[in-house]
Amino acid sequence: LCNFAYEKMCVLFNIAALQSSIASTQSMESDEGLKLAAKLFQQAAGIFNFLKGNVMLAIQQDPTPDMSPETLTALSTLMLAQAQEIFVHKAIHDSMKEVVIAKLASQAEEMYAEASKIFQKDIFRSFWDKDWLPLIIGKQSGYKAMAEFYQAAACKNKKAIGEEIARLDYAVDLFQ
Repeated sequence: LCNFAYEKMCVLFNIAALQSSIASTQSMESDEGLKLAAKLFQQAAGIFNFLKGNVMLAIQQDPTPDMSPETLTALSTLMLAQAQEIFVHKAIHDSMKEVVIAKLASQAEEMYAEASKIFQKDIFRSFWDKDWLPLIIGKQSGYKAMAEFYQAAACKNKKAIGEEIARLDYAVDLFQ
């Protein structure tokens, strides 16, 4: 696997990894930090997605596990989920309406569910850090509970008390 095109792909991979690392260190208390974190996670996702479509063309043989289409799909999906997580945090920080926060949290849950599904594949068991999957599943469950909690608050505003109680009960079950 020694050619210039492959080396270029490896550099892009490392740039995406660095972007996600920098994104994770941004302040969640400032608009600038939130915007930069979301932007970096989205850019990292775009790079991983680009690599997925171009690695096989560049190396013209089986890639290493970290550059396989499955891994690149998983990483791209995870970066998008983390970007969505930033949007949820910003919506809460900006005191947006409960229904908006509920929708954003629900989208984050769906993205983490997709990432969870991908990371459970056999290809990841042999070389991937085993701590990632429980963290992804935990975030999925947490965002589902958060979506239910904020939807319950929206129900309270509409005086839909029965639905509010049901959603709060479900949110508590999910948090446990």
